[in-house]
Amino acid sequence: MAFPEFPDGKGFQQPVLLLEIDHAGERMPFSPAQYSDFRRKVEAQFKLCPKGSYDVMLKSPGLFHGSFSDYNLRIASGNPTETEQALHNLRLTESFTLAFLDKSLKGKKEPLLDKSSQSPEATVKAYGH
Repeated sequence: MAFPEFPDGKGFQQPVLLLEIDHAGERMPFSPAQYSDFRRKVEAQFKLCPKGSYDVMLKSPGLFHGSFSDYNLRIASGNPTETEQALHNLRLTESFTLAFLDKSLKGKKEPLLDKSSQSPEATVKAYGH
């Protein structure tokens, strides 16, 4: 599951952002059937989320779970190519996180979330009831 299940059966009461990495065409640590099952669960959970919730699928070279932190930057060890890739991916994840927080908490309009064509490296899907 993408989100925890609450004992009372209720979902989140505030908007949710899920940043994911698109591993299409890459070797994955799970089977296609497991991934399909996971996607169905994500979709079902998102349908219970409040308006303003987003599932953002990121696709960028070198992007992996640790890219949401400074891990790649540290292991680049000064290599210019790896450092630039790490910085790019960190900026990419930060831009969507900041856009979500600005929209959810400050009520700002955020084209990055509302017009997915703003970033060719992301597929944005809005949810909410």
